[in-house]
Amino acid sequence: MGEIFNAMRAASQEKRARNRDSSSLLLDNAEIEYERKNYGAHLIVEGRYDFWPGTGKWIDRQNPKQNHRGVRSLLKAIKALEGEGK
Repeated sequence: MGEIFNAMRAASQEKRARNRDSSSLLLDNAEIEYERKNYGAHLIVEGRYDFWPGTGKWIDRQNPKQNHRGVRSLLKAIKALEGEGK
């Protein structure tokens, strides 16, 4: 039973690491500015969004009661604000 748990934990850690890498790459390709915290586990995107790329969770600091998921939805929210003129 312990071997199964260890394998699941290792797979989960690898997935979060891949998510961190791919999310950072997507932000870089979209030319979105962000600051890395905690060795990339937490990103502060454009000074407004807290983003945890390993899990995909992000929070808009101006509306912190809503939790969102996914780097693509974060990019969509940023582009929507750019269309409004921030």
